[in-house]
Amino acid sequence: MNEDSLYRSNYVDHFKVYKFDWVKKKWILVTRIGNYAILLGKYISISIPDKLSRYFKANCIYFIDDSSSNPPYKCDISNRETGLYDMRTDRIRLLYQSSPIWTNKLQWFRPRE
Repeated sequence: MNEDSLYRSNYVDHFKVYKFDWVKKKWILVTRIGNYAILLGKYISISIPDKLSRYFKANCIYFIDDSSSNPPYKCDISNRETGLYDMRTDRIRLLYQSSPIWTNKLQWFRPRE
């Protein structure tokens, strides 16, 4: 790994999703997660069936990227963004980008119905 490879984009631009096949003992690339939504974060990641929550869209990944606190990557600005990756359309939509002056890390919490 050279020094240039430690730098990355300040924004999430794609996802690859894999499922582990316990029989074949290998990771398999998947293109859909069906009726589930995944909340992906640094400290917690959960999957939620769409029938249990009206707040999350099925076959989507909701993510928090706090790249300013993920060594060894170096970013020029603080970047804490939340977004939605729709596996059906292969598109990312930014839900919120925080101010660089924020000092607290973003985290998911599981809503109660």
